[in-house]
Amino acid sequence: MPTWTNQIPPAHPYAGVPLLRTPATATLSGHILSPALIGTMTHFAAGRTQPCEAPHCTACDAKLPYRYHGYICVLVDRTSKPAIIELTAAPANHALLWQQDNGTLRGYHISLNRPRKTLNGRIAMLIRPGIIPLAALPQPIDCAHFMAQMWNLAAARFDATRYPDGKPAITIQPERDSLTPQHGLHRLADILSSSAQPAPGGNGQNSDQKGQ
Repeated sequence: MPTWTNQIPPAHPYAGVPLLRTPATATLSGHILSPALIGTMTHFAAGRTQPCEAPHCTACDAKLPYRYHGYICVLVDRTSKPAIIELTAAPANHALLWQQDNGTLRGYHISLNRPRKTLNGRIAMLIRPGIIPLAALPQPIDCAHFMAQMWNLAAARFDATRYPDGKPAITIQPERDSLTPQHGLHRLADILSSSAQPAPGGNGQNSDQKGQ
């Protein structure tokens, strides 16, 4: 039986907020609103990306491959509106290096493109100082809660794994040291090419990543 009401329900808190991936033929850019990257291991299952929920993960039980995805909230240049940007492992690793060296990602400008103009081509990323004053930037969208909604995760189950002090519990093992694949929410885990190194000088940081 339907439940009738004469009240209109409130708008969803993330209504109209897009999840963006690096396009094939254009540049995705904007000022980073998130103070830190948050990410998780994922599987491509049932036609969509889903989070790995090890040690009780049906995709792992089915021997499906896994990969890391990181997420940051960005004020997109083209629209001047917030969006969640998805990063694969290599760009995420360089974002973590920048975060580690500068203490935060918030306020910096990020640009992402695919030089070969193909859907699954390498991603080139540049992070540099932003031009918008920190005080003028809006507050970031909670990427963890946003992705919980996208993945239809029960809030209680997801909150149990959230970072307690507002900072992501990511194990930062930047590429200049080594990275070992490991399961678990909010842990950077993937095997990255040892050839990519952070750009010197602090004026910006580039990353190339083959993948979606």
